[in-house]
Amino acid sequence: MIRRACAVLAVAILGCLMLGTPAHAKGPSSATVSGPGMEPQTVRWQYRPGNTRPNLDELTAATGLFRVWPGGRPGKRTAPDGDLGPRYTVVYKLGGSLRQHLYPLASSGELVFTPRQMVNGEPMRAGWRSASGLDAILTELGADLDRAAALTADRAAPADHDDATAGAGGWLVPWGLVAVVAGGLVAASAVRGRLTSRPARPTG
Repeated sequence: MIRRACAVLAVAILGCLMLGTPAHAKGPSSATVSGPGMEPQTVRWQYRPGNTRPNLDELTAATGLFRVWPGGRPGKRTAPDGDLGPRYTVVYKLGGSLRQHLYPLASSGELVFTPRQMVNGEPMRAGWRSASGLDAILTELGADLDRAAALTADRAAPADHDDATAGAGGWLVPWGLVAVVAGGLVAASAVRGRLTSRPARPTG
């Protein structure tokens, strides 16, 4: 009986873990990049011979997408001093959507800002982070960065920069899994109590 109860509990825990895997953990299916001096562009996973367009793994690496997952280190609350330059936006599709602002020409070096947001029910790690390779990727997608820099009048931080709360985006407690484990332990304890409380059969 105890072995059977433990087996049922193990299956329930495994099922909870499988159902509870967030969609964003699998990575984005596509991304849309937009901003001054370019038409909105969709970036996908592309590995065709001779393909010169940036693919999704290059974009996620340049913007540091996987650093904003729950459990990662939060970004800085405020932008570095200096001119931010033109702002571009990338929206990743990963079950829900995740938005980041890109600053390829910031005077302090390339920057990415991730607003505070929920993706598939989980808070992402907001804040400012340094980046690398944004200028090359945006240029390959058709952005004219020199023209954008000349035409961009508003170079302040984005309107939602106050949402970059350093404490946002911690681990969420999987209460469903906790309830299953607790219930299983109670059931196993009850079965064990019944077995140990049974009177011994007379012999002879």
